[in-house]
Amino acid sequence: MEYWFWMFLFIFLFVIYLKISSLSDSVKHIHEEISRLRNEFAQQLPEHVSVSHQEKAESPEEAEPLSQATEFDVEAIWALVRSSSRDDIPIEKPNRVEEIATAYAEKAQQATLVEPDTASREALEAWDEAPQTSQEAEINSVPAEAESHPPVSDVWSKLDKALFSFRSPESFWKRIEQEFAARWMVWIGGVIMALGVIFLLKAGSERGLFGPTLRIGAAIVLSVLMVTGGELLRRSRFQLPLANARYIPAALSGAGIIGLFASMLAAKYLYDMFPMPILMLLLSLISLLAMVLSLWQGPFMAALGLLGAYTVPLFVSTGSGNVTGLLAYLFLVSVASIGLMSRVYRHWLWLGAMAGNYLWLFASLFIATDEHQLARSLFLLSTTYGFLAWPHLGWALKSKIRFRNNDWTSWPSALQDPLLTGLVAGGSLLALTLSENHSMLAWVTLVFSCISLLLIAKRSPSLDLFVPLAAILAISPFINAGSIFESDIVWVSLSSLGVLALFCGIYGSYQVIRPVYRKLWWALLSVLVPMYIVANTYYFCRESFDLAKVEYTLLTVCLAMYLAWNSFSDLHRRSSELLRTIYQIAAQLTLTFVLFICFSEVTLTLLLAGQLVLLVLWQRWRNVPLLHWILKLHAMLLLVRLSLNPYILEYSSPLSMGSVVIPWTLYGFGIPVLCLWLSSRWLVVQRGEHTANWLAANAVYLLALWINVELRHLLHGSYHLSLDFASLTDCALHGVTFGVMALAYGYRERLADSLQRIYRIAAQASAVLMLLMTLACLVVFNPIWSAQSVGSLPLLNMVTVAYAIPMLLLVVALRFWPAHWLDVRLKPYVIGAVALLGMVFITVTVRQLWHGDRLDNMVVFSGEQYSYSLVWMLTAIGMMYSAIHWPNYKVRRASLGLLALTIVKLFLWDMSGLEGLYRSVSFLGLGLCLVAIGWFYQKFVVMKEVSEQSQEESAADSTRSV
Repeated sequence: MEYWFWMFLFIFLFVIYLKISSLSDSVKHIHEEISRLRNEFAQQLPEHVSVSHQEKAESPEEAEPLSQATEFDVEAIWALVRSSSRDDIPIEKPNRVEEIATAYAEKAQQATLVEPDTASREALEAWDEAPQTSQEAEINSVPAEAESHPPVSDVWSKLDKALFSFRSPESFWKRIEQEFAARWMVWIGGVIMALGVIFLLKAGSERGLFGPTLRIGAAIVLSVLMVTGGELLRRSRFQLPLANARYIPAALSGAGIIGLFASMLAAKYLYDMFPMPILMLLLSLISLLAMVLSLWQGPFMAALGLLGAYTVPLFVSTGSGNVTGLLAYLFLVSVASIGLMSRVYRHWLWLGAMAGNYLWLFASLFIATDEHQLARSLFLLSTTYGFLAWPHLGWALKSKIRFRNNDWTSWPSALQDPLLTGLVAGGSLLALTLSENHSMLAWVTLVFSCISLLLIAKRSPSLDLFVPLAAILAISPFINAGSIFESDIVWVSLSSLGVLALFCGIYGSYQVIRPVYRKLWWALLSVLVPMYIVANTYYFCRESFDLAKVEYTLLTVCLAMYLAWNSFSDLHRRSSELLRTIYQIAAQLTLTFVLFICFSEVTLTLLLAGQLVLLVLWQRWRNVPLLHWILKLHAMLLLVRLSLNPYILEYSSPLSMGSVVIPWTLYGFGIPVLCLWLSSRWLVVQRGEHTANWLAANAVYLLALWINVELRHLLHGSYHLSLDFASLTDCALHGVTFGVMALAYGYRERLADSLQRIYRIAAQASAVLMLLMTLACLVVFNPIWSAQSVGSLPLLNMVTVAYAIPMLLLVVALRFWPAHWLDVRLKPYVIGAVALLGMVFITVTVRQLWHGDRLDNMVVFSGEQYSYSLVWMLTAIGMMYSAIHWPNYKVRRASLGLLALTIVKLFLWDMSGLEGLYRSVSFLGLGLCLVAIGWFYQKFVVMKEVSEQSQEESAADSTRSV
C-alpha cells in the first residue's frame, strides 16, 4: 500500500502545479487584454494631468499614507478584474473595462495617488482583499486641499504599472519570494500534515503502540479535525490579517481529506475491518465531501474530490467482473463532476473529469467483453452528452460560436473542448464496436452516434469537424471486416451499413442544397461514404451469398447512385463548379466500378464506350457544362484498355450470327472508334476548347491501332504481340505500328490543352522505335541475304510493309511535323533516310517480281539488270520533274545523282555483255534519252535561271538610273 500512498501524493503535488500554472496564465491573459483595450477606450476617457513623483510626495511622512491609499485603489481594481474567470473575459470585456475605468477614476478623485515602483503584494494577489477599516481610515486622512484640486491620472498607465511591474528581473524574483512565502508554504504545510496522519498510521502499525481500532480512530479524528478546522478558518477569513488567507483553509481541509482516504484504505487493506462494498461507500462519501467543500474552498478541493472518486474502483475490486455496477458508479461520479463544475469551473478540472470517465470506459472493454454491452453503450452516450453539453454547448447542444477560422491555435475553449470530446468519444466508440464483435447493440450505438454527430454539426456550423468524424466512424467497421459478415450477424451488419450509407448520402445531399457552412464537406460525405460502403460490402459479401445475386444487387444500387448523383450535378450547374465536379466524378466512378465488376472482355469495352457517348448525350440534353477532363480521363481509360488487352488477354470467341462469324476485333475496335468519333461530333464545347478535336484524335489513334491488329492477324496469324523479333514480319509490323503511333501522338499533341509534353515525348519515342525496327529490316532481316519469305503477290507483300510504309510515314512527318519537334540539324538525315528507303523499296520490289517470295538466291537475270536501270531512270526523271515543278534544288541534285548512277550501271554492267545489233540499239536509245533529258534540263532549269538573272539585272539598272 505504500506505493499507492506515494502515487496519491505525487498526483496531489501535480494538481498543485497545474493550479499555479493556471494562475500564471490568467495573469498573462489579463495583461494582454488590458494592453489591447487601453488603446480602444483611451479616446473616451478625459484628459489627465501628469503629476511628477516629487510633487505628489513632498515629505516621507506624507508619502506613506498616500502609498497605502494607492495600494487600496489598485487592490479594488484588481479584485474587479480577477472576479471573473479567464473564460469570461472575451464575453464581458466591454462592461468590465467600463467598471474598471469608473472605479479607478472615482478613487483618483478622492486622493492623490503615488505610483509605486513595483507592484504591491496585495496588487499581485487576485483572491485576497485588503482590510476595509484601515483603508477607509487612510482615505479619510487625505487633506481637503487635495480633494478640491484632485489630479486625474492616466487610468490605464496606472493599472498597467501596478499590475505588471514585475516584468523586470528584480520584480520577478521578488514575486517568486512572495509567492513561496505566502502561498506555496501554505500548501506544503497542508501536505506535510497529511503525511503526518499517514506516518502516524504506519508508526502505530509497526511498533504496536496501540490497537488497530485506536490507530484508525485516531487518524480519522485528526483528519476530521483538519477538515473542520479548515472550514472554520474559511468562515473567519475576514478576521485573519494574513496574505493569501483563502488558501489556508483549503490546504488544511485537503490534508484532512487525504487523511480520511488513507485511514479508510488502511482500515481495509491492513486490518480488514469491513468488506469491499462498505469501503466503496466510505470512499465515495469522502469524495462527495471534498466536492461539497470545493463550493466554498475553491477548485483544489474539487480536484481532490474528483481524483478520489475516480480512483475508488482502483482500491475496491471484488473480482466479480460486474461492469454494469462499475459503470453505474462512474456515471454518478461524472454527473456529480459536471454538476460541480457548474459552480466551480476550471478547464483543467473539466479535462481531468473527462479523462477519468473515458479511461474507465476503455478499461471496462477488457472485462467480460461478451457481457454488459447495454451498460457500455448507455454509459458512452449519456456521459458524452454531458461533457458536450457542459460547459459550452448547453443542453440543446448548440454552439454559441457561429463560425471558426482555420488557425486551430486561436480557437477558444468553447470550440476546442467539444471537438476534443467528440474525438475522444469517437475513439471510444470505435474501440467499443471492435471489442463487441459488431453486435446488434454496438451497431445501434454506432448508427445513433453518427447521426447525432451530423445533427450537431448541422446545428452548430463551427463544429463542422464532426462531419469527417462521422464519416470515419461510418466506415470504421471495415477495419475488422472479417467479423462483419459472419452468418449470425450478416443481416444486422447489412442493415446497419445500409442505414449509414442512406443517411449519409441523403442527409449530406440535403445539406448541400441548403445555405450551410462548408458545403464541400457535406458533398464529400454524401458521395464517399456510400461509395466506400458499397464497394467494400461487395468484396466481403460475395463469399457469403450467391455471386450472381450479389452482382445484380450491386448493379441496381450503383445505377441508382449514378442517377441520383447525376441529378445533383444538374442541380448545382449554376451554383458551384466544385460541387458539380464532385458529383460528376462520383457518378462516373460508380458506373465504371459496377461495369468492371459485372462485365468483362469485349462486353466491358463496349459498355465503357457506350458510357462515354451517354455522358456526352446527357450533357447535350440537359445543357450541363461538363468538366472536359472527365471526358478525357474516360477516353484514356478506354484507350489504355484497348491498347493493352490484345497483348494480355485472349479474345478468341468470335460473334456468331447464324452462318456469319464476326471476329471480335471488328466490333471490339470498330464500335469504340465510332463512339469516340460520335462523341467528338456531338460534344458541345465553348470557343477555345479542343476537347472534341482531342476525342477525334483519339479515334484516329484507335483506328490506327485497329488496322495494326488486323494486319498482324492477317500476316502473322495472331493478335498477340510477339517480342522475339525473329523475322522480317515482326520487325516490319512493329515498325509500322510505332510509326502510326508517332503520327497519332503528334496529332493529339497539337490538339491537347494539357499533357502536351507527354504526347510529344511519346511521339518522339515511337518515331525512334520505328526507325530502329526499319533499320533491323534493312540490316538484319533484309530478304536479299536472309532467309525471309516476303510473299508472292506484287506490292502486297512484306517489302511494302517493311520499307514503303515507313518511307511514307517519314514524308508525312516532314510535311506536318512542327519545327520544335525535330531539330533542324537532323532534318537532312531524315530526308536521306527517306531517299534510302525509297531506293531499297524500288530495288527489292523489282527483285521480288523476278524471284517471287524468296530473294536470297544469288542468281541475277539479264532482264532483271535492265529492269533495275529502267526503274532507276524513271525514278530520276520523276524526281527531276517534281523538283522543277515544285522548286527544290536538293531534290533536283538528287535526281541528277541517281541519273548518273544509272548511266554508270548501264555502261559497266548492262551493256558490257551485248554485241552486234543489240549493243548499237542500246547505245542509240541511251544516247537519245540522255539528250532529251539534257534538253529538258536546259529548257526548264538553265533558261529559267538565266531569265531570272536578266530580270534582276534590268531591275537593278532601272533602279540606278532613277
